[in-house]
Amino acid sequence: EVGCSKALQCVLAKKYGIPVPKTICSANPTPEQIRTAFGEDSAFVVKPDRGGSGMDVIKFDSVAAYSQSYEQDPVAGPAGALGSSPNGLYIAQEFLPHTGGIYRAEFVDRQFLYVFHIQVSDSHGFNLCPCELQPSDYSITTDFRHPILDTFHRFLEGTGIHNCGFEFILDQSGDPQVIDINTFSAYNTEAETRAGVRGGHRAIAEAVRKRAEMI
Repeated sequence: EVGCSKALQCVLAKKYGIPVPKTICSANPTPEQIRTAFGEDSAFVVKPDRGGSGMDVIKFDSVAAYSQSYEQDPVAGPAGALGSSPNGLYIAQEFLPHTGGIYRAEFVDRQFLYVFHIQVSDSHGFNLCPCELQPSDYSITTDFRHPILDTFHRFLEGTGIHNCGFEFILDQSGDPQVIDINTFSAYNTEAETRAGVRGGHRAIAEAVRKRAEMI
C-alpha cells in the first residue's frame, strides 16, 4: 500500500522524520494552492497519486504555466492534463534538480544492504526505473554513512515493512531529500555482480530461508 501512494508516503515520512521536498496533496490542486505552497516562480511537479512510477508526471516552471494548462479545462481540473488518479488525489511537489544524480538505499529484512547512485539527465524523463539502466550507469557502495540510514530503519520498524528502497537526491546543502519509497524493489543483478556486493535477490532468499527455519 505504501508503495502505491505518494500521499501515504509523505504522511508516513513526516511521522518518522524522513525529509521530503515540500509537498501538497489535493483532489484538485488549484493555481492558488500551488502559489501559496511554492511561490509564483518556483518549479514544481504535479502527478496523480501513484507511488513507484513516474508516469504522468509533469513539470511546471511557474504558477503561470500551470494556470495555462489548468484553465484549458477547469471542470476536469488536473485530470484534464494529467489523466485520472487511482484514488482521486494529486500530488504537487517542489522540484529539486537532480543534476547530482539519484541515490537509492536498499534494505532487505530491515537490514541495510547498499546504496546505489545513478547519474541521470532531463532526457531520461520522470518515468525512470533504475533497474532498467545499464550496469555501467551504477555506482554501488556498502560504505555509505549518513544519519538518514537510522531514520530509514526507524521507518521500517514503525511501519512493519521488511524490504524497501528509499530513493533520494541531495539538495543544495547536501542533505538527502526522499522522492520515493519503493516497496517493490527491482534489482540490477549484473550491476550488483560488477560491484561485488551481496545482491538483493540473494538477500531476500536468505531472509526467507531463515524465517522458514524458525517455523
